[in-house]
Amino acid sequence: MGGETLPIKRFIMRNLSFLWPTLLLAPFISNAEYTVDGGIRGETVMRGYIVAAPCSIETDSQYQYINYDLVSKSDINTEEAKNNNRKTFNIKLNNCISEYDKDNSKGIKIKFFANSDIYNNAIKLSGPTDGVVVYIYDTNNNLVTPNKSYSISNSAIYFDRKTKVSFLKYETEIDTINNEIEPGNYFATIKFNVSYD
Repeated sequence: MGGETLPIKRFIMRNLSFLWPTLLLAPFISNAEYTVDGGIRGETVMRGYIVAAPCSIETDSQYQYINYDLVSKSDINTEEAKNNNRKTFNIKLNNCISEYDKDNSKGIKIKFFANSDIYNNAIKLSGPTDGVVVYIYDTNNNLVTPNKSYSISNSAIYFDRKTKVSFLKYETEIDTINNEIEPGNYFATIKFNVSYD
C-alpha cells in the first residue's frame, strides 16, 4: 500500500511544479496576444438614458379660482370699466424656460379648454341666463381664443431673476353679450394644457 502512494505523490508533485509556472505566465501570454495583434480587444457595455429636462407646472398654478365677487352692469358697460375690472392669473412653470433662452426655442404652446362662444371668441359662463362671457388676454392685450393652441410669445412670459422662476401671465375680462342679464351666480371651468417641443 505504501509503495503505491509514492508514485501518485510523485506524479502530483511533478504536475504541480509544471502548473505553477504556467499559471504565473498566463497573464503575460494573454497580454502578448493583445500586443502582437496591434491593438486592444475588448467589450464594454454601457447603459444610460438621456432625458430632456421635464417641463412642469407648479401645483399651486394647476387649480386657481378667479373670483369676480360682485359685478354690476355699470362695472362692464364701457371699455375702461371692463379693463379696470380685469383679473390677473399666473401659471408658474418649472424647467420650461431659461433666463438665457429668450428665443423660446423649445416651442412652448398653451391651449385653454372651455365651453366657448365661437362668435365672440370668449368663454361662456353658466348661470341664470345666457350671455355672460369671459375673455382671456395676454400681457400685450392680445385676445386668446379658447380651444385653440397658441405659441407662447415672449410677451406672455415673465422670468423672475431673483427666484429663477418663470410665469405665464394672463388676464380675464368679464362681459355680457345679452342686455337682459339676470343677477345671480355665474361660473365656468377653464382647463389649460402647456406643451413644448
